[in-house]
Amino acid sequence: MNVYGIVAEYNPFHNGHKYHILKTRSLGADAIVAVMSENFVQRGEPAIMPTSGRVTAALLNGVDLVISLPLPAAVSGAESFARSAIYILDALSVVKTVSFGAETSDENKLSQTADAVTDNRLVSIVLDCLKDGRTYASARQSAVSTLHGKSISDILSTPNNILAVEYIKAIKSLNSNMRFTAVKRKGALHDSFSKGEYKSASQIRNEIYKDLNISESVPKNTLEIINAQKELGKMPPDKGKFEIAVLSELRRKSTADFSKLPDISEGLENKLYKAVRACSTINDIIDNVKSKRYTHSRIRRLILSSYLGITKEYTKALPPYIKVLGFNVKGQSLLSNISKNALIPIITKSSQIDTLSEFAKSYFQLECKAVDLYSLLLPVPDECGKGMTDGIIKI
Repeated sequence: MNVYGIVAEYNPFHNGHKYHILKTRSLGADAIVAVMSENFVQRGEPAIMPTSGRVTAALLNGVDLVISLPLPAAVSGAESFARSAIYILDALSVVKTVSFGAETSDENKLSQTADAVTDNRLVSIVLDCLKDGRTYASARQSAVSTLHGKSISDILSTPNNILAVEYIKAIKSLNSNMRFTAVKRKGALHDSFSKGEYKSASQIRNEIYKDLNISESVPKNTLEIINAQKELGKMPPDKGKFEIAVLSELRRKSTADFSKLPDISEGLENKLYKAVRACSTINDIIDNVKSKRYTHSRIRRLILSSYLGITKEYTKALPPYIKVLGFNVKGQSLLSNISKNALIPIITKSSQIDTLSEFAKSYFQLECKAVDLYSLLLPVPDECGKGMTDGIIKI
C-alpha cells in the first residue's frame, strides 16, 4: 500500500486542506495518515475547535488515520514542530512519502535549501547577524544568501516554505527512507485576507468569531461539524477567559520558572518576568518583550508554554509514544499493520501509558492537563479527565 503522510493543524479544516488531500490522492496515495496538533497550536493559542471535531472533519474529507502531534511539539517553533512530526511519521514504519503544502512546488530547490540551512559555515555569519539585533530567521536567511545565493535564500521568506524545508531537513537528519512531495498552495497566503473559496485559516477563524458565513470557505461536512459544535457550546474558545487564565498563571511564576521554558536564552526570562509584573494584557507583555531579535510569535509561544507547564525537557526529547486520535475502515486496517511494526509504542487507550517510562507518563499527564485547561475556555466546559477517557474517533 502506498501510504502518504501529512502534517497539519486543520484549524479549522478548510477548502485548501481538501485540495491538498485530493492532490495527494492524485499523486498515488492509497492511504493518508495525518499527524495533527490537538487543542493548542503553533500560533501560541487555543485551537478554534476541540480535537474531536477537527479529527472528524479530517476523516470525512479524505484522511484515513489521524495521529496526535504531541503538545510540546505542536506549540514549538518550526524546527521542533517539524522534527517531531516527521519522527512520528517515520516511526509508523508504513509511510512512504510525506506530502506538504508550500508556496513553491520546486522540490529540488526546497531540498537544496534544506541542505543549505545545515551548512556548518552558516554559524559564524548567523552569529554576526544576531549581534545586529536580527531575529534568528532573518539572520539565517541572510547567511544562506551569502553562501548559497538569493534564489535559495528566498525560499526561506514564506512560512510554509520554511516548514517544508524543516520537514525535508528532518527526513534527512533521521536518515529516513521516506520521500517527500510539495503541493503548491492554492488561494490565500498564510495569514492573508481574500475573497472566494480558498481563504486562509486565520481569516476563517476571524469570521467564526464574528459569526460570519463561512460556507464558501469550508467543505459542507466541516460546516455541519462547526455548527454542531457551536450548538453544543464546544467552540469557539473564549479569548477573554484565555487572557485571564494565562495572566493568572504567569503572575505566579518566578524568573527561575521562566528560565526553564523552551527556547529561552540570553536573559530573556528576566525581561519576561518584568513584563508580566508591569502589564495587564498578553499583547502588552508581548509588545514589552518583543524586539528585532525576539519575534511576536516566539514570545507568544513562550507565554503559552509557561501557562501549560511545558519546559525544555519536553521539547528537547522526541515523542515517547504515538497516540491515535481517529480512523476510518482503511485507517483501522492500516493501524493493525502499524501496531506490529512501529518503532515506538502505539497508544489507543490511556491505560497503555502505565507500561511506559516515567518520562512518557509525565509527557502524557502534561497533555491531559492541557485538555482540562482547554475545556475551561469553551462556552460550555467539560468535566476534568477527558484526556484520559475520550476514545478514538471512528468513521
